[in-house]
Amino acid sequence: VGMGSSVSCAEATVYDAGLAIDRVLRAHSTRVYSVATDGKHHTTGHTNGNIQLWDATTLASVGHLQHGGQQVYCLAVRGDVLVSGSKDSTTKVWSIALRECRATMKHESGNSVNSVDVDEAVVATASDDRTARLWALGSTSSKHALHHPAEVNVVSLAADVVATGCYDNLVRLFGIDNGQLARTLRGHDREVLAICMCDGVIVSGSGDNTVRVWLSQEDEAVAVLEGHSAGVNGVAITPCGGIITSMSNTEVLTWVPAAPT
Repeated sequence: VGMGSSVSCAEATVYDAGLAIDRVLRAHSTRVYSVATDGKHHTTGHTNGNIQLWDATTLASVGHLQHGGQQVYCLAVRGDVLVSGSKDSTTKVWSIALRECRATMKHESGNSVNSVDVDEAVVATASDDRTARLWALGSTSSKHALHHPAEVNVVSLAADVVATGCYDNLVRLFGIDNGQLARTLRGHDREVLAICMCDGVIVSGSGDNTVRVWLSQEDEAVAVLEGHSAGVNGVAITPCGGIITSMSNTEVLTWVPAAPT
């Protein structure tokens, strides 16, 4: 699911596996600022604090939630749990079935929440207050504050690791249980805007217009993907298959592993 369409930035576009346009979601709301899906639910976050819910099979609108009155910068969905982060410094955890907020967590006032992720037990958040935070699912007190030297743009959870991307151009890996820094990945020339992890592979996108691919136990990127004409602010990778999708404000690219020679 991608933000915007060729017609309006108040819409979201659903692509099929071949990156052909499947459907355009028209929310009859303000500009789409964030999207997330788990294959069952599509969700879109809007500049007026509205969150639209869509059935991933029929693509019909099935309801909405109201985070607040400011932009919903980020969303993450897993089963019945939806997590939203806002310009107003708050993160909310929702039950999709009940259409109700279960918890509200807060970063330092005046600092936007830029990214959220959720797994079975943990919520991760990234903020302009120069921290990423880990929260037990349903708790309003963070169990770890991961301090950075600059604004944190993105977080991604996988197994026992949380990855962060920061304005200092670095990718960092922390242990979820202890909150300790485990590894720092250097290579990007500008801020890290997007991260995705799957099966020990880390994919990062940056304002330097590149996508880098890393293995979780190595410090150097195993591939640098060049082809974007602007900063890369979204990345995804298929489980096991290794197909990577990356997006900027104007383009979506798909990358497949090179055939053995």
